[in-house]
Amino acid sequence: MTVERNSYGRQLGSFHTTGEVTGVGGDVPMTFIRAPKITHVGKGVNILARVAQSPVVVRRGARLVVAFHPELDVDPRMHRLSLSL
Repeated sequence: MTVERNSYGRQLGSFHTTGEVTGVGGDVPMTFIRAPKITHVGKGVNILARVAQSPVVVRRGARLVVAFHPELDVDPRMHRLSLSL
């Protein structure tokens, strides 16, 4: 996997959106603050969510990578997904 640091801009470029995450059900709140952009994933990596065509949640086995900050939102589903691995 390859990432680009602070790809969505500085603190002032931070944004909030929602998106569907495979296996979680429904739209999940996503808060991006100086977030990395996942620019490449290798074989065996499953893309679970995208924002503007870029992967923002990926998984390989018991490893989960999230480009946004789920801890800043009250929705517990991303935490449950992480704990279920």
